[in-house]
Amino acid sequence: LRKTRNFDVYNELDENGKAIHYSPGKDSVCKGYRYTDNGFWDTYRTVYSMLPLIAEDEYKKMIESFINDYKEDGWLPCWTATEPKNCMPSTMIDAVLADAAERGVLKGESLKCALEAMIKHANNKSEYPEFGRDGCDEYVKLGYVPNNYKESVNVTLDASYGDWCIAQIAKLIGKDDIVNEYSIR
Repeated sequence: LRKTRNFDVYNELDENGKAIHYSPGKDSVCKGYRYTDNGFWDTYRTVYSMLPLIAEDEYKKMIESFINDYKEDGWLPCWTATEPKNCMPSTMIDAVLADAAERGVLKGESLKCALEAMIKHANNKSEYPEFGRDGCDEYVKLGYVPNNYKESVNVTLDASYGDWCIAQIAKLIGKDDIVNEYSIR
């Protein structure tokens, strides 16, 4: 783990100068970038709005690393760490990815992969608390997260904003059925 411009970089370069990292999900070394020690709940509206302006190359690598997490773990990260963590009341990676898509940083196959990943955690409860949206089953069924969940109001608001973010990415891809479904949610 090394710091670069105050970001925790969890990758190194192989003998050919290509980024590689240890993947906790695969328990092996994989190609690509990996960044750790960051949650999205409190940084999506500050850090990730500023990064493209002050550290564009690093920002692009971070976005790529979040997609790598999904490919390797089967879930988008709630909190990037050396191991998956869930220590915030919700996950706002949807907002980070939607912003990256609007900026043109997330595109092509990575954009399609991001949409797939976002839809997965919007609709499926993970067997592991480190992944997915809290209260997902109830939110999908009821349209809100009931008060038997800690911070249910916050989790409901974050889920609805996450759904709007899904609709925005679907709009960029031209998936009108998904735009309509998640706009209504």
